[in-house]
Amino acid sequence: MSQGVLVAAAVGLFFFGTRLWSLRKRLGLPRFWGGAYFFSVPVGEGFYRGDGAPVLRWYRNRLLASFATEAAAILLAAWLFGWTGFVVTALIGSALLAFSMQRITAEAIRRARAHELPGAPPPGQSAAVTSLQPRRLSGYTDKVTEAVILVMVAGSVVLLAYAKAQHPWANWRELLLFPAVMLYLQLGVVLLKSGIVAWRTPLPEQDAERHLQLKEEGRRYLLRVCDWMRLIGAFFLAHAAVKAAFGDEWATGTARAVVWTSLLGLAVILLITMHRESRRILELARQVAPARNTTIGGCPPTSGRFAAGGLFYYGPDNPSLLVRGPRGFTFNFADQRTYYFLGYFAGLAALALASLR
Repeated sequence: MSQGVLVAAAVGLFFFGTRLWSLRKRLGLPRFWGGAYFFSVPVGEGFYRGDGAPVLRWYRNRLLASFATEAAAILLAAWLFGWTGFVVTALIGSALLAFSMQRITAEAIRRARAHELPGAPPPGQSAAVTSLQPRRLSGYTDKVTEAVILVMVAGSVVLLAYAKAQHPWANWRELLLFPAVMLYLQLGVVLLKSGIVAWRTPLPEQDAERHLQLKEEGRRYLLRVCDWMRLIGAFFLAHAAVKAAFGDEWATGTARAVVWTSLLGLAVILLITMHRESRRILELARQVAPARNTTIGGCPPTSGRFAAGGLFYYGPDNPSLLVRGPRGFTFNFADQRTYYFLGYFAGLAALALASLR
């Protein structure tokens, strides 16, 4: 079996392994606060043996279908277009999967509320308030991680420039497509980090401090996951740049084995760290009473500002980037950050089309 096949199998195993681990966690989330709750909806003991069984089954079946659809699309793209197809489809699939899971969860909660216990709201259901604590991306930046990524990206750019000078006759569209995708993904993850930091934090009035601590821990965890993704992406970028500059003879078989073993070792370490961090945050969440957030971003949108049945929203006075509408979350088109994200996805679509030609 060739080294390329082994690497592809290892990367696929890691990627889909994390997906299955995430799916397993999400399948159990409705009972997170015990058998008397469906997410944060108080439904009483025996709900899952009676009226709640179809609701839970619907929720789980929709999750399984979403994960299976994403996996099939990624595998097909990887088979047809190689690494570029895998990376682009995995990114787009992750965004669509997150949106799908949000819609599925919202609909399942809506169905469960038909069986909500009367007069028994969950603790902390009182009016939501919003954290006024200012947040900047620089306050969540690890300088060592940023330095490592910067060195790897800058070195890759230098090597690609060297390769162009040394091999002017090479097929540069084919040679530079994958590095271009990896550089673009670096930009996308930084944009995602800025959105996570800027995300408004609605809190219940009761026990607001502990809820704020929980949300802050969750935010820092998501930002660390973003940095881990950037580290792995920078590794692939550097590998592609070295290969472009020096060809397939850039290293001996032993050196290549060391490089790929190091990458897999890093992936395993990150997976273990993610597992430990998520367990720590889940334990912290179990110490906080469930609360129903009555607003998104602390500013309830005015229904008259929605258009196209809730697909579009315009609220100049609403500081939230995302608001909940009749069809789930949608962008606030009065916020300039919306156009940054839409512009980014337009560029990603252009790269995807370029990879198909």
